[in-house]
Amino acid sequence: MKEAKEVTISINNRILNVDMSIKDEDLIEILFNALTEYVKQGSAIKIRQSYITSPSDSIKMFSKIITKGEQMDKWRHETRQLISVLRKKQ
Repeated sequence: MKEAKEVTISINNRILNVDMSIKDEDLIEILFNALTEYVKQGSAIKIRQSYITSPSDSIKMFSKIITKGEQMDKWRHETRQLISVLRKKQ
């Protein structure tokens, strides 16, 4: 049996928030796959993403609406690159 992954779920009256380690590549891929499938079935998602690449940086934020599989693939690739950079800084 594999080691348990730590996942934090917080819920309020309008939001379900899921936090996981950027080290958990397989779990992140499962999340990406689910979102990709959702978009490919004809649903749109609005991504609100924030990140900090170093302790001295300010928070960077962006928002985008994804309606096509190609857009999802591009965002997925960009996010993988960001995660890779962040992993190297740990």
